[in-house]
Amino acid sequence: MIKLSAILENENTSSEVQLKLIDIVSDSVNSEDMEIIKKTMQNFIDDSEATIIEGLVNDSDIYDFYIKYTSDIDFSLNEENFFEKSPKDANIFSLYDYTVYGTREFIKKCFQEIIYK
Repeated sequence: MIKLSAILENENTSSEVQLKLIDIVSDSVNSEDMEIIKKTMQNFIDDSEATIIEGLVNDSDIYDFYIKYTSDIDFSLNEENFFEKSPKDANIFSLYDYTVYGTREFIKKCFQEIIYK
């Protein structure tokens, strides 16, 4: 795992979650070069469906990530008032899909925090 604690000091998202996401992207692109990792993260932010990050490809991968980091994700989404939005507004009609959608939004937020530090 890449040690980047100096750039990960953020009160909104735990360093453990950010390090895990960096590790997932690093493994996917087979590089520890932060510029490559950040570019991949930006691509995911811009179009998460078209950007392949091994470990975050399938909805089941995203859901597994949610299960592992539930408290961090729920806390962050609550801080962003995510749960005040209706799933219907996002054309989502199942709890599973809403959980995946929220987790994907959380991951994008984490990527932004990592990129713009």
